[in-house]
Amino acid sequence: RVREACVSDAEAATIVAEVLWGTCP
Repeated sequence: RVREACVSDAEAATIVAEVLWGTCP
């Protein structure tokens, strides 16, 4: 469960960063 949470966290962080950087010119 901990490992799954860590992976989910990393994925979520990557997605958020992609969205933020993608939105900013």
